[in-house]
Amino acid sequence: MLRIAGIGIGSKDGHILAPAVAALSEEYDIDLICGDAVALDGDLERLGEFLDEVRTCDFMLICVHGDVSYFRHFRELEETLEHSDCSALLVCSEPETTAEYRRLFRQGDDDFLTLRKLEEAGGDDNQKAVVLWALKTFAGADVEVPEPVMPPAQGIYVPGEGYVPLEEGIGKVGRKGLPVIAVFFHQKYFLVHNTAMVDELCHDIEERGAEAVAIFMISSVRDLVGSIGIRGIVDGYLIRDGRPVVDCVVNTMGFAQTLLADPGNGTQVCGDNFFERLDVPVIQAVTLYGDPKKWEESPFGLTSADIAMSVVNPEYDGQIDTVPVCGAVVCPDGAYRTMPIPERCRMVADTAFRWASLRHVPEDKKKVAVLIYMYPPRQDLAGGGYGLDTLQSVSDMLHRMKEHGYSLEWLPKDGKELVTRLLDGVTNDDGWKSDVQIREAAVDTVPVERYEEWFREIAESAQRRMVEGWGDPPGDIHVLDGRQLLPGIMDGNVFIGFQPDRGKTTSQAYHDAWTAPPHQYLGFYRWLRDVWKADAVVHVGTHGTLEWLPGKSAGLSGECDPDIILGNIPNVNPYIIDNPGEGMQAKRRSYAVITTHMIPAMVRSGGYDAINELENAVQVFLKAKEYDQRDKIPSIAEKVMDICTRLNILDEAGLSKDSSLEEIEERVDALYDYVLEIKDAMIKDGLHILGEVPEGKRMAETVYTLVRYANGDVPSLRESIADIHGWDMEDLLKDPSGVLPDGLLKGEASDTVDGESFRLIEAMQAEDFSPGECLALSKGMFCGGSPDLEKVVSFVCGDLIGALRRMGDEIGNVLLALDGRFVPPGPSGCPNRGRAQILPTGRNFYSIDPDGIPWHSSWEIGSKMAEQMVERYVKDNGTYPRTVGIVLWATDTMKTGGDDVSYIFRLMGLRPVWADYGGRVKDLEVIPLSELKRPRIDVTLRISGLFRDTFPNLVEMIDRGVQTISSLDEDDESNYLAADLRRDVVEAIASGVPADEARRAASVRIFGDAPGQYGCGISDVIETGAWETVGDLAEVYVKHGCYVYGKGLQGEARPDLFRKRLGEMDVTVKNHNSRAVDMLDMDDDMDSLGGFNAAVEGIRGKKPVSYMGDSSDMQNLRLRTAGEEIRFVYRSKVDNPKWLDGLKKHGFAGAKELSKLFDFTLGWSGTSDIVDDWMYDDLAERFILDEETREWIKDENPYAMVDMLRRLDEAMERGLWDATDEMKEKLKDVYLEFEERIEEITDR
Repeated sequence: MLRIAGIGIGSKDGHILAPAVAALSEEYDIDLICGDAVALDGDLERLGEFLDEVRTCDFMLICVHGDVSYFRHFRELEETLEHSDCSALLVCSEPETTAEYRRLFRQGDDDFLTLRKLEEAGGDDNQKAVVLWALKTFAGADVEVPEPVMPPAQGIYVPGEGYVPLEEGIGKVGRKGLPVIAVFFHQKYFLVHNTAMVDELCHDIEERGAEAVAIFMISSVRDLVGSIGIRGIVDGYLIRDGRPVVDCVVNTMGFAQTLLADPGNGTQVCGDNFFERLDVPVIQAVTLYGDPKKWEESPFGLTSADIAMSVVNPEYDGQIDTVPVCGAVVCPDGAYRTMPIPERCRMVADTAFRWASLRHVPEDKKKVAVLIYMYPPRQDLAGGGYGLDTLQSVSDMLHRMKEHGYSLEWLPKDGKELVTRLLDGVTNDDGWKSDVQIREAAVDTVPVERYEEWFREIAESAQRRMVEGWGDPPGDIHVLDGRQLLPGIMDGNVFIGFQPDRGKTTSQAYHDAWTAPPHQYLGFYRWLRDVWKADAVVHVGTHGTLEWLPGKSAGLSGECDPDIILGNIPNVNPYIIDNPGEGMQAKRRSYAVITTHMIPAMVRSGGYDAINELENAVQVFLKAKEYDQRDKIPSIAEKVMDICTRLNILDEAGLSKDSSLEEIEERVDALYDYVLEIKDAMIKDGLHILGEVPEGKRMAETVYTLVRYANGDVPSLRESIADIHGWDMEDLLKDPSGVLPDGLLKGEASDTVDGESFRLIEAMQAEDFSPGECLALSKGMFCGGSPDLEKVVSFVCGDLIGALRRMGDEIGNVLLALDGRFVPPGPSGCPNRGRAQILPTGRNFYSIDPDGIPWHSSWEIGSKMAEQMVERYVKDNGTYPRTVGIVLWATDTMKTGGDDVSYIFRLMGLRPVWADYGGRVKDLEVIPLSELKRPRIDVTLRISGLFRDTFPNLVEMIDRGVQTISSLDEDDESNYLAADLRRDVVEAIASGVPADEARRAASVRIFGDAPGQYGCGISDVIETGAWETVGDLAEVYVKHGCYVYGKGLQGEARPDLFRKRLGEMDVTVKNHNSRAVDMLDMDDDMDSLGGFNAAVEGIRGKKPVSYMGDSSDMQNLRLRTAGEEIRFVYRSKVDNPKWLDGLKKHGFAGAKELSKLFDFTLGWSGTSDIVDDWMYDDLAERFILDEETREWIKDENPYAMVDMLRRLDEAMERGLWDATDEMKEKLKDVYLEFEERIEEITDR
C-alpha cells in the first residue's frame, strides 16, 4: 500500500494529486490524505490528527503559493517530517523556497529534479506521473515514469476554442476599435480545464461592448517550464511602441504579482512595478478561498485568508479592489474546482469596462462629479475632510482640470468663491432656504416615477431595509414636491456637489445601528450614473459616508449598500496619508483609487503670552533654589501663583490657592516640566491644500516635523545637534527642570536645540537644499558637524525634499486616474512618526500584512505603554487595576504595526511568537508570573467595525489569548481574568446554564459593532442632542457595541455580557500615536472612549479612570488621564495663537474647524465630565467675544458662529458650564448680531 499526503499553503493545491490517485486506485492500493493550511490553522485538533497521519506516509507533496509562513504551524509539520520516514517534496512559487526545503526530500537530485519539473509543469498527465513515481519508489510497483509533458506556460485562452500562442493572439488585439480588457488568470486553471470563471468574465466583458483577452500565465520566470513570468508578458507583449495594447486588466490571481515576479526571501519590496509601465487600471477580482455559498451567507464576506491573499497583497501592486468572482467547490474526487458567481462577474466586467472607457473619452467630453462632504448636514460644515482645506483644494483641482482639457464654464477664484456658490445652491441643510429658493437653486430633481424604477432594480433585502428606515419611496428626507433634491452645482461637464445626507442624525436613525441610507441617497447616485451619465466620481477628502453603509466587511455582494449605491462608477478618492484604516475602507468597500495627500503642516507649540510668562517666572524660581537665594523665593513664588491662578493651571500643577511655600517648592519642578511639555508639543499650522507644495516658513516647518525624530537609520536632527553639544536629548525632555553642569536648565537646553534645528533648516532652505552647500553649512554652524548630522542633512537634501516637492502629484494623479491610467502604489502611515520614507504623497496607498502584527518594534512600545499605565494606576490608587477596557482601532494598528495589540497581550501576560520566515506571528506564549511581576489583568476590548473587518486574524488571536490565560492554573490574586471567569461560570451554572455554554459566555472579552455596521452611536446622539442623562448615553453605547467576536462567534448581540463587563470596569484606555490627531480633532475619540466612560458610569454608577497614552515620540512615551489630556490640548493648541493664526489662512474651512472644536468639547463634557469651566470661558473669550476673530468668522463662515453659540447654550442648559450672567448677556448680543448676518446671506 502506498500512503501519500498533500497540503496546500496559500492555495487549494493540497488535493492536486486527487484525480491521478483516483485514476490509478483501480489498479493500485493508494491512500491519499489531504490538508489545507488555512483549515488546519483554525482547527488544532485536526492539525494534530493530520500530523499523526503524515508520520505514517511514504511521500508528501507540499504546494506553496507565496511562502511557508502562510501556514502558522509549518514548523510543526517540518519537525514531523524530520522525525519520520516520510519523504516530502515542497514546491513553491518562489524557487528559493523550493531549494531551501530540498532537505525534506530523501531521494537523490535526479529524482528531485524530475518531480520538480512534473509539479512545475502541472497538468493531469504530470500529476499522474508523480503518483507513478511514488508507486515505483515506495511500493515497488513495476511502472514506468513518463517524461514531463510540457504544456504551454502562458498563452491566450479563447473560450470555446482553446489556446493561442501569445505571439499570434496579441497581434489581433485592438482591431475591433473597442476598449480592450485583459483577464489574467493562473496557468493551472487552464491545464485542468477549470475555466468557468474566465468564460463568464469574458462573456460579460464582450456583452458590455468591449474586447476580452484572457491570458493564462505563471507569475514568476521558470526556465524549467518555459515561463516568462508576468513581467515578461507585460513588457514583451502588452506594450507596443511604448503604448499599452489593452485598456484595462482584470487580475484574478491572488498575492502581490510584483513580488511573485521577483521571488525572494519574503521580506523584500519590489522596486520594479511593471504595472506602472503598462499604465492602465488593474482591477483585482477576488478568487474566494472557500465555497461561494459560505461567502454569500457570511455577514463579513471574506475570510482572513481571502483578505490576506486577494486584498492586502494585491494592494501592494496598486490594484483596484472589487468583489469575488468565483470560489472553490469540492468535487466528488476531493479536488477543488472554481465556481463562478455570475452576478459578481457582471459587476467586475462592468467596472472594468467603465475604467477602460475613460481612455476613450476625450477630456472635453468627459463628465466628472466632484463630491465633497457635509456631514453632519450643517452649512458650517460644508467641505468636510480631515486635515484638508477641501474647498481651496477643489478650487485648485478645477483649475488643473481646465488646464487638462475638461469643459468648465466657470472657475472659482478661490475656495471662498466656490463655497459661496455652493451654499447658494441646494445643500444637505435645507433649513436656510425657502421652498421657492430651493426650487430656483436646484440643478435638477428626481421625479418619484424615475426613482421608483431605480428602487425596484435593487435587491429586495435592500428595498425592505430602506422602507423600514425611511418609508415608501421617495421618502421625506431632502424631498420637495415629491421630487428628490440634488445637492450641488453644475459647471460645464463637471458636477460639484455634496455627498448626500446619510440620515444618521435624524430622529429616525440615531438609535438604530442598522439604518439604511435614505431614498435620496440612492436617487442622487443613480441620477449621476443614469441621467447625468457621469464617467467618474471624485470623493474629496477623509472621509465620506458611502464606504460605511451597511453590508459585508469586504468582498461585497449585490445586497450590500455601498455596492448598490455607487455600483461600478470609477471612483477616485484623495485621502490623508496617515489614516490607512479608514482609507482601506474606501478602497475595499467603494472600490476607490486612493491618491494620498499630506498631513497638515505641524509646528512646535512653543511659548505664548501667559505660558511664556509662567515659564520665565518658574525658571527664576528654580535658579533661585539652585543658588540658595532664599530671600527672593517668597516673592517669586507669589508671582508664580498669580500667573497660575490667571491661567487656571493650579490643579494641573498639583497646587491650590492656599498652597504653602513648601508645597510650591515641592511642586515647582513638576510645573516646569509641564510647561516645557506644553511648549514641545506639536500642533497643526492650519490645513493642507491638495497639490500645494509648501513654501517659505511652511516648508521649513514641514521639514522640521519630519526629521524631529529618527527615520529608520537616519538619526533625529534634534538628537544629532544635542549630541554635538554633549547633551542627551532624551534626558533633556524627560527632566526639563534638571540642571546641567554649566548651570543651564535642561529645559533651556532643549529650547536651544530646537531653535538651532530650525535655524539650520532655514539656512538650508536659503541654499535651495543643495546637498554640497548644505553639508558645508551644517559643518560651519556646528563646529565641523558630526556623522549623524551629515546623515540627516543628506537625507533632507536628497530623498526628503525630493518627495515634498512632488506634492503636486496629489492632484496630478487624480487626473491620471481620470485618464484611465495607472496610479502607482505607495505605503501609508504617519510620516512625522519616524516614517518620512513613506513619502511622496499622491499614490494609491496600501496597508500592512495582517499576519505580521504585532511587529517586533510594536511589541516593545506596546509593552512599555501597558506597564506605564499599570504603574500609574498603582501609584494613584494603591492597587492594581483589575479590569481594563481598551478601544482598539484598525487605523492605529496599521499606523503602528500593532502597539495596542501588544498592549493588550502585555496586560494579560502574553507575548507573540514570530515565524522565522517572513516575520509573521504564528502563536502566543504565556509570560511566567515570575517574569511579569504583577497579576494578569482582565482586559475587555471595544473594537471598531473597521478592526473587525480588517483584522479577523487578530480578533481570533486575541480571543485565543483570552482562552489561554483564563485556563491557567493560577490563584485569584495572580490572574484576575481566570478568577473573574471562574466566578462567572459558577454563577451561570447555578442559574441553569450548561457548563460549556457558561464558560464560553464568561470568556467573551471582544465586543464591537454589529456585522456590517460602524460606530458607537454616541457622536450621532451628541449631534442631535437626543439625550438627557449619562444613562441614556450608556444605553446607546451598549446597543451599538454589544456584538461579540472571537472563535466561533459571529457578532451575535449579547447586551447582557457587555453590561456585565462594563459594570465591573476600573479603567478605560484609548491610545494615540501622533500629535497630528488629538482628542479634539475628530468625534471618533469621543464616540469610542467618551462613550466607554459614559457606559461604565451609567451602568456601574461610578466613573472609570480613563487614560490616553501618547507614543508620538517613541523614545519618550507619555500617559495622561482623559482629563489631563484635554487640558494639555487646550494649553498647547486651543489657547495657542499659532493654532488660530493657522486656521485663519483657510477662511471658511478654518472657521469650520472651530465649530467642530465646540462640538467635540461638548461631547467630552457630556460623556466624561472632563471639561472645566475655564475651557468654556476660553472658547467664548477667544473665539466669540474677541472682536477680530468674530469679524473674521462673520466674513468667512457665519454659520459656524451660530453653531458655536448653540453649543455653548446647550452646555449651559445641561449644567455643563457655569457661565456668569455677564457672559450670557454678551453671548446673546453676538447671537443677535449673527442672525442679521445670516439673513443678509439667505436673502441674496
